[in-house]
Amino acid sequence: MTIALGSDNALDATISVNQVIYSQKVNTAIKVANEYAQLSKTGNQGTRNDVVLSVKKVFYQVLLMQELLKVSKYGNEVAKANYENVAALFKQGVASEYDFLRAEVQLANSQPLLIQTENNLELSKNYLKSLCAIDIDSPIEIKGEFVFEEIPEPVIEKAYLTAVENHPAVKQLAIQSSLLDKNITIQRADYFPTLSAFGQYSFQAQDNTLKIKDYNWAKSFMVGLNLTYALFDGFGRSARIEQAIIDKDKVDLTRRKVEEGLKIKILQSKMGMEEAKKRINAQKKSLEQADKALKISQSRYKNGVGTQLELIDTQAALTVAQTNYAQAIYDYLNAKADWENAVSFE
Repeated sequence: MTIALGSDNALDATISVNQVIYSQKVNTAIKVANEYAQLSKTGNQGTRNDVVLSVKKVFYQVLLMQELLKVSKYGNEVAKANYENVAALFKQGVASEYDFLRAEVQLANSQPLLIQTENNLELSKNYLKSLCAIDIDSPIEIKGEFVFEEIPEPVIEKAYLTAVENHPAVKQLAIQSSLLDKNITIQRADYFPTLSAFGQYSFQAQDNTLKIKDYNWAKSFMVGLNLTYALFDGFGRSARIEQAIIDKDKVDLTRRKVEEGLKIKILQSKMGMEEAKKRINAQKKSLEQADKALKISQSRYKNGVGTQLELIDTQAALTVAQTNYAQAIYDYLNAKADWENAVSFE
């Protein structure tokens, strides 16, 4: 004979909850996630500082080329005025043919330098456009004064005290070291058990009809604790811990090297500013003397007591003084940009 067991319909619903109460891995992983956000932020700041440094240096180069173009134009104007003056004297029979030829050669020699400086200025502008993601064919207007602005000594000394710890590269390595330190904790967590709580609530019913609302439900509830521990993993835990310690030591060593390199860079840029400052002061005096010497030689030649060679020499001396003065200012601005980057000076 056939005996029926159970009902035509059987329904079973279960709700389960599992919550970790103690786990070194989970607790440490939450801290790691927070530090990763800080690491990304610091890396972004370092990249920004490097981009700013690159743009500053090219911008200062454009200002230098503009200043050298002024020097070249002035030299060309002086050579042209001298040529016209000697040509007029030569026609009158006062100046010799040798003086006339020298003046003509001097004027011709000033042209290539002027053209070269114009080309260098255009190349510098194009490089600046490239750094700033500006179309190469788009015209740009450079606004800025090519002047010497000294950083006060107290500001330099104060910035040096916090330069190393505030630098993005050092901060980034410090965060990496902290992350690797937490990685050691995570690897060591395998030696500790994991404790978790669980709960389960079940509904069960059987019936030959589909009138679920009329079912007679059997309900059960269960809670408990679960303790998990790995007894043996083939010495894998100790190997992972040792590797994590080595990784942290490597980052710590890199950080010390970066800190020492940063100190050298700060000192080097500071010395560069001091050296350029001395040259600026020296060249400023030379520039005044060269300009005065040119005016005297021009007057002497017009009055017939000076020579063409004397006039050309003073013109060349003035051009050299103007160029050296502009170069000294550029070197100071360049060293200043390196210093601002090294100490993260805003």
